Amino acid sequence: MNFGVLLFGLVGIITLLGMAAALGLRKLRLLTGDEQEVRAMALEAALGAQVREVAVDADRRAALALLADGRVFAVRTLGDRLVQRAFAPQAISKMLRVRPKGAGVAVRIAFADWGFPSLLLRFERAEPPPWMERLRRAAAA
Repeated sequence: MNFGVLLFGLVGIITLLGMAAALGLRKLRLLTGDEQEVRAMALEAALGAQVREVAVDADRRAALALLADGRVFAVRTLGDRLVQRAFAPQAISKMLRVRPKGAGVAVRIAFADWGFPSLLLRFERAEPPPWMERLRRAAAA
């Protein structure tokens, strides 16, 4: 292999990484961690639906809300923006309680809509909110 070709490729990769950093392509949009932010987003996105319960990820990367009309409102970070969607409870294909690294507990939620990635909600307390267990039972029915 020619050393010049290897060096040229390495310089190209470093240049591309530098351009990505300069353009801010690694910026990550996080939630504020405030339930009111999620309530306001749900009110706007779900056309005025009232929010009954909210759970925000400890890392502020995702949130899940239970709407008064029975739907579920999910928010997650995707790069530098927040992606949000309202689902029927039956659209939850899997809801598992998992142990994350460190303290606390986490819940992984997968949706039947493949266009919306699964959520991982980490909680610093020992148990997830009680309403999430009711939601898991309703989704399984």
